[in-house]
Amino acid sequence: MTSKNPLVNHVTFESIGSGEPGLGLVDGAYAIILTLLVIELPSLIIEVIDSAEETNLDFLTTFIVKDILEYGLVAAIIFGIWSCHKYFLIKFKESTYASLLSFVIIFVGTLIPPIYYVHNHFYFLLKTIDIKSESVQAGVSGFGEQISYYALIENVFLLFLVALVLIVYLLFLYLSRTAIAQAKKELEVSIVRDLAYISSVATFRSAIVFLVFSINLIRFAFSDSSLGSDISGLSTLDLLVLAIMSLLPKIHLRFKLS
Repeated sequence: MTSKNPLVNHVTFESIGSGEPGLGLVDGAYAIILTLLVIELPSLIIEVIDSAEETNLDFLTTFIVKDILEYGLVAAIIFGIWSCHKYFLIKFKESTYASLLSFVIIFVGTLIPPIYYVHNHFYFLLKTIDIKSESVQAGVSGFGEQISYYALIENVFLLFLVALVLIVYLLFLYLSRTAIAQAKKELEVSIVRDLAYISSVATFRSAIVFLVFSINLIRFAFSDSSLGSDISGLSTLDLLVLAIMSLLPKIHLRFKLS
């Protein structure tokens, strides 16, 4: 029996990932992602403070300031992803593949906070071992195995983090170009123009993220793991580049969301 409620008749699988349901899902999902990012910060700071006996005040202060700064930069990167995602959902037409890929993008985004937390944890352990090694006459030789192990994990998770951001923007690029091809067939000029805009944003950001990933991959591949934290796969400067990329180029994107 067909329902007389027009709202029920027009709800399809494709519409769940677009329109008002899709926009609400995206806003809620990225709010949760930012919440996951924030709630991890206090636990890491407490871990640093608890290690005061093994380190020193200068290290604690520097690490906490660096931690807060980097978490802010990661939040900016997530904001940039949210801007692109919401703008695309406003413009694209309902389709099954777009709804599914939209879900994939959200899922990949949820991995960013925990992956960054793991990196920060092992970066802290690595720096702690460095300080311990400086306090003994044997130098780093007595801690070489631990340093190599922590440095490896730190670099792997940071490269993984950048790869996640790259995957997101490549998916945006694919979605926008596919939607452009469909809009051209239907002769919808205004939609083509809007989708071409998001495609240019995704192309630019994909190129920047790929460059950052390639540089750090090369640096990691040709570095000496015994140097410990000196071979950090992704520095604060790298995160700053990604954050600026997310906020400054095409910054008026967020003003078009209304």
